Amino acid sequence: MQLRNQELGLETEKILIAGLDNAGKSSIQDILRYTPIEAAMRRVPSKDIEIFNKDFLKKQYVFFVPPGQEDLRINEYHGSMRHEYFSNVSTFIFVIDSSDSSRFNEAHEELLRSIEDLLDLSPECKNFLLFAHKQDLGDAIDSMTIKEQILEPLKQLFPGIVVQFKIFETTVTQPETIHEPFVKAIAKHVGTTRIDFDQLAEWIRDKVRARIVLITDSNGLLIGESFTGEENTIIYAAYVAKIFSATEDFQDELEIDGVKIVILEEENEKGYSLISRINCSKRDYLALFIGNPLANIGMTRLVNKKGLQKLMVAFNDYKK
Repeated sequence: MQLRNQELGLETEKILIAGLDNAGKSSIQDILRYTPIEAAMRRVPSKDIEIFNKDFLKKQYVFFVPPGQEDLRINEYHGSMRHEYFSNVSTFIFVIDSSDSSRFNEAHEELLRSIEDLLDLSPECKNFLLFAHKQDLGDAIDSMTIKEQILEPLKQLFPGIVVQFKIFETTVTQPETIHEPFVKAIAKHVGTTRIDFDQLAEWIRDKVRARIVLITDSNGLLIGESFTGEENTIIYAAYVAKIFSATEDFQDELEIDGVKIVILEEENEKGYSLISRINCSKRDYLALFIGNPLANIGMTRLVNKKGLQKLMVAFNDYKK
């Protein structure tokens, strides 16, 4: 792996996704790998270590997902394979089944032990996320309560670590709740000056009077954003469209001079369903993704159908 990364000019960061069995780690992994929601929801707890890679902005992220069964946690995760799991970790994600409060104490103890191992083997780890998962279930506990019951009691032992945890409410039924913390909490460490891209997004939004501008790399990783501050779920339509823009089944392409334009729309005859998937009521909106593979950045903005017509006129004038 190291040789291949050197050949491609890639840096590597290790991400450890931990938690009890049945917390939802494997299904989160599936969503990050763009597995269909239905398949991710049918996932059963894994009893083997799972490793997968994602490449963004000349950096490779290697995800380690250990099994959560008690005997495997004791004998392997914190035992014989402890060094393999906890060494060289740059980001630590702890997943909690927010619908199973009967195991909160057990989750607290597991988080305690994991932090101890991290401090021992990866003291340089500075990125900590806690997923209050399965928020779609009726008996799910909110993230603030989980923070009070599981995270806050660790403050006396690890004051410098606990304050660094970022908490997210996640669910497989809404993939954006899993993708968003990844791109916002992890992508900022890609080695690019984030503020430069945020300022660029703000400038673009002002010039084109867009509701939202999201700047991404060619793989859809968010590296800059600008909003009007009044957006609602339509934001996620653009976000989900951006994530799925790499999927050939959901795109019409028009390419010129290295610029790819992908238009995703709710059209039953073509099988597009990205906007309805997140229960967006504004059916007259399109999610438009403009990416420049040469510069390795792109822009996502929302336009209505009238705006799309103006854009296509301008684009045709450009081609002449």
